[in-house]
Amino acid sequence: MMPSLVLRLYVKIVLIAACMVLGGACLGFSFWWWRGAVVGASLMALLVGALVLFSRRRTLMLLGADAAEAQGSAEGAADAAVIGIFLYQAAVDPLTPGGVSEEERAARRSRAYQIAASEALPRKVQVSAAAALEVLDEGQDDERAQAALEALVRSVYESRANL
Repeated sequence: MMPSLVLRLYVKIVLIAACMVLGGACLGFSFWWWRGAVVGASLMALLVGALVLFSRRRTLMLLGADAAEAQGSAEGAADAAVIGIFLYQAAVDPLTPGGVSEEERAARRSRAYQIAASEALPRKVQVSAAAALEVLDEGQDDERAQAALEALVRSVYESRANL
């Protein structure tokens, strides 16, 4: 299992801070021997502490923005799945006879299956999308198709509430 982003970030900050303090000690030692090493390490520790203190709020804001971006991506993928499957339904059952060519129907079917299998979708939405596509492929019962599409939309809303 991979550690969280926040934990990895803090480990990197600690390692960089240790390297900077050690570098300050080495630089001070090269000029003023042991007293210089203590002074250089102390100054670098103060500098690192000030940088961490002043950049903490911005770092937390950026981490929060990444989480919001991931949530928005999942929501967008779920909405795209709903739209793609509804477009496929329109191709399977057009309003006018002969309104959709076989090539367009095949293209919409292929795209709907690609979207439904997307890794960006929550698992519950993937399952609902697959069930809706299965019912649409059978093409026999309009009530079952409508119920499957309603279940898909409901799963999208429920997954949005859980994100």
